[in-house]
Amino acid sequence: MKLSDLALLGALMCLPSIATAQFTGGDADVKITTVKEFLDKAEFEPSGGLSGLIDAGVNAAQTDDMKFVMEGYIVAQLDNDAYQFRDSTGTMNVEIDDFRGVEVSPEDRVRLFGEADYDDGVVFLEVDRLELVEP
Repeated sequence: MKLSDLALLGALMCLPSIATAQFTGGDADVKITTVKEFLDKAEFEPSGGLSGLIDAGVNAAQTDDMKFVMEGYIVAQLDNDAYQFRDSTGTMNVEIDDFRGVEVSPEDRVRLFGEADYDDGVVFLEVDRLELVEP
């Protein structure tokens, strides 16, 4: 067997594992959270004075990259890719770059998957994926 034949054989043996190497499930360590739970964990409200304002900023910054899964309704478009999201506990602004063909109205219950992004003193919930929740 020539060296080129061995290389081709090795490449062909890898094909089945490449073709099946896809996972589309959810994140095992992320549970569905509410807007209130997220805001309480981040403690955005300053407790008073300069030190309270600094503490609120530090707490908000600690939410950077925090993963979330939320269920509720997209009730309004605020800007190009900014939307207002509402659940039974409150509202929060989210950023959705791509709906990936899913049509959503304010009456449709959705599940949002993403992570928080703290930038310039503001926390955004960046949505990586959304899906409709069956009634």
